[in-house]
Amino acid sequence: MEEIRRTIPLQCEIKAECKIGFLRDKHVLIRLTTLEDYVQMRPLKWEPWFNSEAKTTMTLAWISFPGLSPNFFVK
Repeated sequence: MEEIRRTIPLQCEIKAECKIGFLRDKHVLIRLTTLEDYVQMRPLKWEPWFNSEAKTTMTLAWISFPGLSPNFFVK
């Protein structure tokens, strides 16, 4: 957990304080404190009917390629 708390803010370039914890076995909950960080990450917003046990067809993933040449980067 400590490794995740150190790595996510660095890789996602989170500028303000954030709280990171496990929601369930496979779900990480990130609580951002600024709109700037929230907009930058484009996360899925928490919904009251979220069920961590249910199967889903959507996921959020962070992939990092340090040193990737700009000509290979496409949004």
